[in-house]
Amino acid sequence: MTFLISLYPFLSVISLSFAFFFAARASKQLKPLQALFLFQLIGIPLFIFIAPLNNTPLKMAAIPAIAGIGVFATLSLLLYFYALKIGNVSIVTPISDSYAIVTMVLAVVFLHESLTVYKLLGTALMIVGLFLLSVNFTDIKNKVSTNKGIVPALLFSLASGFYFYWVTIISREAGWFYTALGIRVFITLTAFILLLVTKQNIKEVFKVSYKWVLPGALLDVIGFCFYNISIEKLETSYVTLVISAQSLIVVTLSVLFLKERLTKPQLIGIILGFASLILLQFS
Repeated sequence: MTFLISLYPFLSVISLSFAFFFAARASKQLKPLQALFLFQLIGIPLFIFIAPLNNTPLKMAAIPAIAGIGVFATLSLLLYFYALKIGNVSIVTPISDSYAIVTMVLAVVFLHESLTVYKLLGTALMIVGLFLLSVNFTDIKNKVSTNKGIVPALLFSLASGFYFYWVTIISREAGWFYTALGIRVFITLTAFILLLVTKQNIKEVFKVSYKWVLPGALLDVIGFCFYNISIEKLETSYVTLVISAQSLIVVTLSVLFLKERLTKPQLIGIILGFASLILLQFS
């Protein structure tokens, strides 16, 4: 049973990576807020099939906290999209991916989780790997301005770090199922309200290729459920660091299936990232 539980973070990151891969293909037809709304909405009915696996009753007292996390997650994601809009993707991405450090610090300080040498070294390798994976050295060499978007990216990283920490608290209180479902429902509602406020055409949201949307939404639900189950049983700092490897897998998928070219720094970054995952097994 212990061995099976140890696999959950890896099942989560693999599912979420494929979900992001599919979502990226479908999102090209939508604006960021529209894409966020559609993927969250389509994923909700899938919980009907997952419900039989749940054995924790709904705790009404946890609903306000779950709602708050859902609203917070929506706003932080919009902050990320804003950073991508005004900034350089090669700088914004590695800064945003550093959220795992924030979550680890919060978990160690407030949840009294362990802080081993292997975990510290694994964290360092993961951050360096994500940096090499994302940074465009050609832009730096040509002195292309990269300072735009740094502030919102840092704010998103900080917000995401707190988000994953709070998800841990709620999951352990309300159970993995209702936490995953509740957060998704409130992200959907918040995104819908923002669509109305910004007067975006909601009908356009549903005019997409569902061959990408449906598997993306399904894998996103599965991945987030595995994440919530993982943090009920395992240390949050460990699970979140494993999840941060998502970018590594997405790039690998792009190389394998989209025939995208891989630079030497990116290859080194992927190797360091997977070396980090190996080190974390000794933490």
